[in-house]
Amino acid sequence: MSKERQIRLMTEYAHTSTSGASTSTDTLQVGAQIPLGGGRLLASAVSSRVRSDAMPDYRRHGLAGGYDYALSKRTDLYVLTMFDKVTGKGSGTSLALGMRQKF
Repeated sequence: MSKERQIRLMTEYAHTSTSGASTSTDTLQVGAQIPLGGGRLLASAVSSRVRSDAMPDYRRHGLAGGYDYALSKRTDLYVLTMFDKVTGKGSGTSLALGMRQKF
């Protein structure tokens, strides 16, 4: 099976911290690329926990999905949507449409 036609699963964990304000963030992200038609279906989920001495602790969660269609080896069209929520705050949804040229 060619590399372009394989399902790809991804995961990432990141821990960051700063001195001074003593802020630390733990983030876990999982995602997938699934071949569909002439392109790829994209999906991702992310969750972050922020702890700080300077502000209340909070969590941030996000979901994203989209489709990427290759016109050529260097050019593709994409559509993506993302939902983002911060604990104790509102939520937001974004939509992106575009064409990308790789150099």
